[in-house]
Amino acid sequence: MTSNLNRIVFILGGKGGTGKTLHCRQLYHALIQASVNCLAYDADVENPEFEDYHTECQYKVKRLNFLKSAEAKTLFSDIDQHKPAVVLIDMPGASGKATREQLQKFGAFDLAKDLGYRITFDTVLNNCYNTINSLRIMMEFCGIQADYVAVKSLMWTQEGLNFSRWEKSEERKRFLELNGIEIDMPILDLSTFDVMHEEALSFFEKDQLPFGDRILVNSFLNLSLPELQKAAQYLGLPASPTDTTAAKTPKSTSKKKTPEPKVEESAPEVAASGTK
Repeated sequence: MTSNLNRIVFILGGKGGTGKTLHCRQLYHALIQASVNCLAYDADVENPEFEDYHTECQYKVKRLNFLKSAEAKTLFSDIDQHKPAVVLIDMPGASGKATREQLQKFGAFDLAKDLGYRITFDTVLNNCYNTINSLRIMMEFCGIQADYVAVKSLMWTQEGLNFSRWEKSEERKRFLELNGIEIDMPILDLSTFDVMHEEALSFFEKDQLPFGDRILVNSFLNLSLPELQKAAQYLGLPASPTDTTAAKTPKSTSKKKTPEPKVEESAPEVAASGTK
């Protein structure tokens, strides 16, 4: 059922440095490249980096303080008017309590359903307890009314660090019970990250980068896409071509297995159909 609905994706994370904005940027790029009709918002009004990176490019990000009721009304009005397939919202770090209050005030789950959407909470984890606790509280509040993605930024696996706190946690067990999906976010080379930050370049403008940085950005995006595809139905991405092929393979082989007695001649046909 959830795969047939449009998506409102709230991107959450801890205060400063989890990789939340980088994840917003990679997901927004993937959605646009896949020709998904998407509205993107930066609700982190004190540090609107998601908007800043897209100031000069064709695909703008709108600044909107979801935690203020007057602006949250604008968000839902935009959704009703434009009816995008995906609404992407970069929330301020550590804003879970205020976000839940707004969701409750607007009856957001019922409202989303009436508009033809389902809400996804897409949380970028670090290797500390703060993001785990925030996700736990959000799952307790929302339960089965929403879907959940946990993004493990591989930046937090350097120098002997790991995600063992998350992997051993009761929160992760509950996350999996709610059919949450885990994905990894690859590392973008720090020197290339800095060049993009200094020039405020989006991934759509990567051709403006020096050649070496362009290579590293392309590598980052190529590594990102299979991970994002793991949570495609929760993030509003189309299913990958490989998934479609895999689904069709059993159908084509079963058709070829009924016929006449000449086994030597039919075997190559079965093999050939399996490779298409």
